[in-house]
Amino acid sequence: MAIQKRIARRRVKVCTATRLDLDAPSTVRHWDDNGAHTREEVNLSFFTGGALRFGHRYQLPYTMTPAERIATAQALLDSYKGPGDLTRSIGHQVISIVLDGRVPDELDADEFAMLLRGLNWTGEHETAFALARNAVRRWGDRFLSDLHRELNNAYLWKNHELLVRADELIEEGLGPAWRWRLCKVHRLLADAVEPSEEDWIPGDRIVDASALANAAQELRLALEASPGISWGTMADLDAWLAPIFQQLEFAELRDEVLATRSS
Repeated sequence: MAIQKRIARRRVKVCTATRLDLDAPSTVRHWDDNGAHTREEVNLSFFTGGALRFGHRYQLPYTMTPAERIATAQALLDSYKGPGDLTRSIGHQVISIVLDGRVPDELDADEFAMLLRGLNWTGEHETAFALARNAVRRWGDRFLSDLHRELNNAYLWKNHELLVRADELIEEGLGPAWRWRLCKVHRLLADAVEPSEEDWIPGDRIVDASALANAAQELRLALEASPGISWGTMADLDAWLAPIFQQLEFAELRDEVLATRSS
């Protein structure tokens, strides 16, 4: 008769606003008739700010290497063909496969990148932002695009929290300051123009002059922080930054952007 040992299940608490605290997930381990460990089931219950986010149970091979975990998770993502309501479930499975009973600080960079993909699929963007922030601290620029994505995913339309988070990243020196200032420009321009205006053109209303002035100031600061950096085609910038460029008091900023691109 197979020997079975059970470890008491405990809920896992994930993430405050600034750092992730992940206790060991509960597990049910199984042994064969010879006492050899054969498989492990992981029960995860993630919380953010005290609210239950998800709790699922999966069976995982016990002896997977980091490369095997990543390959298994990638195969699961590649197998997805729809419908859209399955993405969260797949994301949860990816998270379980990658963590495999560990905490995020125990993952290597490749595993961490896959963990962020799983969180992106579940829609746990605030948790993903906190993790991506730690990843940039640990591994540098490799995770800047993840941090940028999750900053926007988590906070772009959450009142003005994106502005606060972007300022925190600038103050801490995580990544180039111009990147986070352009995120702020994006959010402030959304406040400055009519919500229904997808592409602002001369003659459209400016509904918040203060937000526009703040956006122009962030653009100036971004230019100061990024000499010689190209942010895209000038046509794209003309369309995106038209509310700023078309105002007489900010018109010189277009020349500054053009000079930066050609320097």
